Amino acid sequence: MKKIAKVLVGLFVIMVLLSMCSAWGDDDESSEEQTTETVQETKKTAKKKNVKKQKATTESTEAEVEKLTTKQITKLIKSLYKGERLDSDDAEKMRASGEEAFLIPWEDMLYSKVFEDGEDWSEEKSNEFTKIVKVYSGFWGGTKNIDDLISNQKVLDQCLADRESIDMSKYGFDIYGGRLDSESFYITQRLSSEYDDTILGAIAKGMEEAESGPSSNWVAYNVTDGGLRGDERCIIHCNEENPFSEAGIYTISYVDIGDTTPVTDSKGFTSNPPLYYMVTDTSTFEEDEEKITEIEDKETNARDAIVMKITGEGEDDPGENSDESEVDEEQDSSTDGDYILEGSDSRYITEKEVENLSDADRRLARNEIYARHGRIFDSADLKDYFESKSWYKGTVKPNDFDESVLNKYEKANIDLISSME
Repeated sequence: MKKIAKVLVGLFVIMVLLSMCSAWGDDDESSEEQTTETVQETKKTAKKKNVKKQKATTESTEAEVEKLTTKQITKLIKSLYKGERLDSDDAEKMRASGEEAFLIPWEDMLYSKVFEDGEDWSEEKSNEFTKIVKVYSGFWGGTKNIDDLISNQKVLDQCLADRESIDMSKYGFDIYGGRLDSESFYITQRLSSEYDDTILGAIAKGMEEAESGPSSNWVAYNVTDGGLRGDERCIIHCNEENPFSEAGIYTISYVDIGDTTPVTDSKGFTSNPPLYYMVTDTSTFEEDEEKITEIEDKETNARDAIVMKITGEGEDDPGENSDESEVDEEQDSSTDGDYILEGSDSRYITEKEVENLSDADRRLARNEIYARHGRIFDSADLKDYFESKSWYKGTVKPNDFDESVLNKYEKANIDLISSME
């Protein structure tokens, strides 16, 4: 019995020991799980803090980059035009201001330097256009926003080449401003040019003949209904030495480009009768005239497209909400000239226009943009001024006025005027 009791006690001890070992194992495993969860939570917390820190740093950096006014951007564009390099701070501010903010004063420069004078397209204008395009592409690294302008520049360049391909020397005059007509004239005599009876006179005569080739001028008069010589005198210029065999009536095809020529009669009296240019090969002239008309149409369309794009004149903006951008007929700036800056709601005004205004008029010009949308003014002088205008209808209180009704032209123009006030 004693042996059995000892065996039972031994078994009990073994079972207790096994039970204790199992408990210790569970505690270790639980401890490991707790440790893993703690590490993961620590990592997540650290990651969140890091993200927040990075975001705060980015926001802080963005907030530190100052955006430029239109006037400041204009000044920097002029520096780029002169071939100067921008320092890193100015370049960073320019990029922070955005490509669209850059585009407005850049377009003003293009207009003032190339199109404002209204002169015909030329190689010099094309070179100036290209130089200004390089200002844009050199800073922004591309021309995506101005590709349509460049396309129209190419059209203008091609028109210039087409013009130069037409041989004008065979006419002896500029055919661009004339129209071919046909009429009967009474030719009386050849008009002789007088030169000094000196070596210099002979040289002048020789140079004129060399430049104009074989040509002659003839005194002519209108023909009356009865077939007689009239009293209206003119001079017919011909690219031939002797186109008429004798005095008499001839039907002549000619071009009148508005020229006159001084004529001194035998008694010493001088007059300036109209000068007409005789055309013998009318079929060639008409072909050239047709080519010129086609070229002029292309030039006009390309030029108008560029000017419309960079000034906004005549442009319909499909991006604007029609309900918000619709203006009453009496408030339409295109039909009423009673504005400080005409059309400031439908085009980009230029810096030059603002410079020409007094300080008082700049203030009125800025506020008339708001006045077009019915804003009521607290200032007595503004209130009196706009209430005197037939187009003004004050319906919106200052605190209720929402600037979202302003279109892209109005916003840009307000910024420009404000920067120069």
